[in-house]
Amino acid sequence: MARAMSLVDQIRGQINYVEIGTHAEEALLNFECPEFEKVAPSVVTNKMRSLKERVQNLAANSKRSYAGMVELVLKVEENIKNYEQEEEFEVSPEQITESREFLNKFLGNLKPDAADVVVGLLQGHTLAEVGEMKGFSRERARQIKEEAIDWLHGTRMYKE
Repeated sequence: MARAMSLVDQIRGQINYVEIGTHAEEALLNFECPEFEKVAPSVVTNKMRSLKERVQNLAANSKRSYAGMVELVLKVEENIKNYEQEEEFEVSPEQITESREFLNKFLGNLKPDAADVVVGLLQGHTLAEVGEMKGFSRERARQIKEEAIDWLHGTRMYKE
């Protein structure tokens, strides 16, 4: 939190001092040198591009009105306050155990292909990847997933 407030203070301090002359801005924004890019390693050219983007952002910010920048800082401060006020979401070990038991019971009642599709999706794979692993199309994996969801919605287990 202290770091965020320090950042806000730094932004406030920079609002009044960011001034880039039009000639300097133009020179930096239009800088391109093919010879330099051939000789310099890609790391250096990437850093130059990053610096160029930062200068462009500073130039865009310097053209904003003081009132607009103050409004932006106030919005950041408000977001920080709102973040502090949000309650942390905690999951108890009992809830984790119940969820695992429910998932195991659910998967145990599915056909093997349907269980494999659901597990694959829960592991972060796409429908296409799951289908490829099981030897069928993305569309078939989607159909199997939908059948599993429909079956779940019709069970007493889901309604409890």
